[in-house]
Amino acid sequence: MKSKCLYILALVTATIGCAAIQDVPVSSRHYDAIQQSLSAGYMGLDTNRQFNPKTPINREEIAIIIQKIDSKIKQKYFNLSQSDFEELLHLSDSFKTYIVNVESDITQITDAQTALTADYTMLLSAQDTLGNKHLKLHRRETQTRWLAIGAGILSIVALATP
Repeated sequence: MKSKCLYILALVTATIGCAAIQDVPVSSRHYDAIQQSLSAGYMGLDTNRQFNPKTPINREEIAIIIQKIDSKIKQKYFNLSQSDFEELLHLSDSFKTYIVNVESDITQITDAQTALTADYTMLLSAQDTLGNKHLKLHRRETQTRWLAIGAGILSIVALATP
């Protein structure tokens, strides 16, 4: 009998909570929050389906609301069997090791990336230096060729003149 009364009370509360709120327009910026609070069962409407948003709330009503929220939180998060709880502890320990390993890998990768960046910078500098040396050698080679051509022409001229 008691469970039937509780069921009927819950059904009536849910019906009242889901009914249209007469004194808060849907366009109100607080409408969704009020509707959510009613749907969750934290607050209710009066018999005229009035929310009475401007009516002060007393400490007793606040205590009841807090108790309802606390009860829902405990119901949601603490409704675990012993085996579920032990499995969560095992998973937690496993993931701690995994996370530590991932953090270590990230540190190693970051260090390697820093070293590669330094090497890349050094290679760019060496490339610039080698490029400049190559240009100088190319100029010297060109000058040497012209000198050789000039010397060859002079030799030909010297041999051709009596």
